[in-house]
Formats: sequence, C-alpha cells, structure tokens
Amino acid sequence: MNELIVTREEQAITTKNHFSNTKYVLNAINLHSGPTPPGKEKNRDYKLKMNKAKNYGEMGAIFGIQKEEVEELERGGEAGLKGLLQGWMVKLKEIEKEEQEQEERSE
Repeated sequence: MNELIVTREEQAITTKNHFSNTKYVLNAINLHSGPTPPGKEKNRDYKLKMNKAKNYGEMGAIFGIQKEEVEELERGGEAGLKGLLQGWMVKLKEIEKEEQEQEERSE
C-alpha cells in the first residue's frame, strides 16, 4: 500500500500536480484500500498525519520519502517527467507481454 502512495506522490511532484489535489487522492487511496477500515488505529494514524501535511515534503516524510528526494523531484522538471514516461512505457510493454502470454496459454 505504501509503495502505491509513494509512487503516486512522486508522479504528482514530477508533473507539478497541485498539492491539495494530491493530498485528497492519497487520503482516499490510503483509507479505502488499506487493510483496516477508516476508523481503525493504523489508518487513523496515517489519516491524521496526512491531514496535517502542508506540502510534499511533509507528506513524503509520512511514507518514507526523504526531503532531498522530494526536492530532486521538484527540480526534475521536464527531465523528471521524461523519466516517468519512459518508466511507464517499460511497464506498459511488460503488461502487454504478460497479457499476450496469458492469451497464448489459454488457447
């Protein structure tokens, strides 16, 4: 779960998504996809910390992203975005290959 949130935060920083939009989405992901219902202790702790976060640095600290990493992502600009897109293309090719293999096995 935290890996998904970290990835989404990194993408949001790189694409210059507004912090409040990102905070809303990450809260929704954390609460509704977590191992415990929103009222339970673990999710409540994350929610309280996330609600107090005022910027990407504070949000990153909750999920283990170092301040330096956040600053690097913020400075990355176009180069960081290109890196993300290249990573997405690699992942897309992996997914397509897996789907093709599954299709061949089912025939």
